[in-house]
Amino acid sequence: MTVTPSKHSSRIGLVGSGALGNLIREHLEAGAVPGASLTSVFSLDTGSLEHVLAHSDIVVEAAGQAALRAHGPAIVASGRTLVALSNGVLADDEMARILTAGPGRFVPSAGAIGGFDLIDALRISGQLRDVSLHTVKFPPSLVQPWMSEEERAVLETGSTFVNVFTGSARDATRLFPANANVAATLGVRSIGLDRTRVIIDADPQAPSTRHTVVLDSTLGRYELAFANTPSTSNPKSSELAAFSVLHDLQQLTAPNVVLYNSPGVNQ
Repeated sequence: MTVTPSKHSSRIGLVGSGALGNLIREHLEAGAVPGASLTSVFSLDTGSLEHVLAHSDIVVEAAGQAALRAHGPAIVASGRTLVALSNGVLADDEMARILTAGPGRFVPSAGAIGGFDLIDALRISGQLRDVSLHTVKFPPSLVQPWMSEEERAVLETGSTFVNVFTGSARDATRLFPANANVAATLGVRSIGLDRTRVIIDADPQAPSTRHTVVLDSTLGRYELAFANTPSTSNPKSSELAAFSVLHDLQQLTAPNVVLYNSPGVNQ
């Protein structure tokens, strides 16, 4: 797909046409980000990466970790800015090095949580001592191929509260690649993937996906709580992640403008 951008607008390429990719596409085409025009889309059944790179200034990844591994390095190497959602790939130190080596800019989107202004400030202060993330999801969304038949059965029936993971953000992203991108983003933007502690629980009574972030520093102790409605088309994801990307694009294309009445807001 190719669209002719309006004058002076940033050209946006999109990799992915799943639940989040389609939501991002829909809102970009509706003008949700002034100064940004969607010019190309690449997915399994349409377009090509070469076409996206030829027609974009900024590329959005919303296609999963495999796609970011496969295409992220070429996007950054081309000099384009890459806004990524599947940040679990950053648990691979070599991939993280490649994606942040330039010449393009790599922007790990906040995804399904917020508060990164506070997190960034605490990291810059050098006084951030401890970071933890507690995630609670509906059991079937946490089933993984590596689990035993018994573990899978417990989660698939969704009738019992169970702790499915306790450990580092690095291990969480490796074991739960479609569920723990939040853990990866939090880890790399705070005290690191190995020091960030993660707990993932399955709760059959959870109507929403809950993330609780606790930050401990000499400047204070902070607790951030989020309760996101799971996407109807992909329960492993939250639609908030798509709007986080749109916010990133707004900051990149008009960083000095604060819009209190963007299209679709208070209409």
